[in-house]
Amino acid sequence: MQNLTQRRRGLKTQIIGSFLFTVILILNIASWFFYSRTRDYFDNELGKTLIGLAKSGSELIDADFLEFLRPGYESGEFYKELRLNLEILQNNFSVNRLFIIDGSFKTLLDTNVDAPIGISPPHLKINLREVNAALSGKAVYSTLYRGYDENLYKSAYAPVFDKRDRVAAVVCVDASPGFLQVIDRIENLIITLNFLSIVAAIIVSLVLARSILKPVRVLVDAAQRVSRGDFSQPVATSSKSEIGFLAQVFNSMQENIKTKEERLKKLKLLAEGKAESIQSYNDYILRSITHGILTCDLNGTPDIMSNNAC
Repeated sequence: MQNLTQRRRGLKTQIIGSFLFTVILILNIASWFFYSRTRDYFDNELGKTLIGLAKSGSELIDADFLEFLRPGYESGEFYKELRLNLEILQNNFSVNRLFIIDGSFKTLLDTNVDAPIGISPPHLKINLREVNAALSGKAVYSTLYRGYDENLYKSAYAPVFDKRDRVAAVVCVDASPGFLQVIDRIENLIITLNFLSIVAAIIVSLVLARSILKPVRVLVDAAQRVSRGDFSQPVATSSKSEIGFLAQVFNSMQENIKTKEERLKKLKLLAEGKAESIQSYNDYILRSITHGILTCDLNGTPDIMSNNAC
């Protein structure tokens, strides 16, 4: 009985485990595929927009006047005018920051902070490859990256050429962290949906396992009843599934066993009746014989003896 209980639990565990594994695997693959495609599309489209904005900023700059952007010249007219133009771009496109750097990664102008000319923005170290590509004359954008504040960022870089087509500076654009937080929200949403799907899958698998195991338990109980010699109750089933078919086969088997059992009982009663008749006939013959009769078995022990043999 204990082994049967363990087998029932094992079957239930297998059903639940198989269902959960399949559902979770499909949901995770589908959701992360959707997330990956959405992120890639968003990354590429945002990158193109940022590059266009960086190029627009570079077209506002006259490279010949960059020599006036030196430490201590923050109050100059050229600095103020250029910063105003870049701030207009920043506000119109809702980006986080526009700034200009020279070939040594030193800031020449920054729209977001009142920082002196000549500092080196620390987050440029994350995008050294893209910055070097811009310094070589190519407008590029970075992949999505996390800054030191753990927020998502994306930047674009466009070169500023002088009259001899040499790169004199680079315009840098940083997308707004608040705008990029939609990516984090999508990721968190997918994690939440996966968690809810796991809970739903557990509930569905429990219901499914119960619906499968209930008729199995009925069949097990019926088999135990038949093993005790009770053929009185057929298995009731209305299911058209394989388990319902199994119940019908079981009922047919039980009926056949019951019929054979009744035949055996009748044959037993018939054999016992014939044995009694033969014994009575033998006793009659022995009483009818006047001479003594004595029979022995193979061991020499007297077996049958008439009254006259005494």
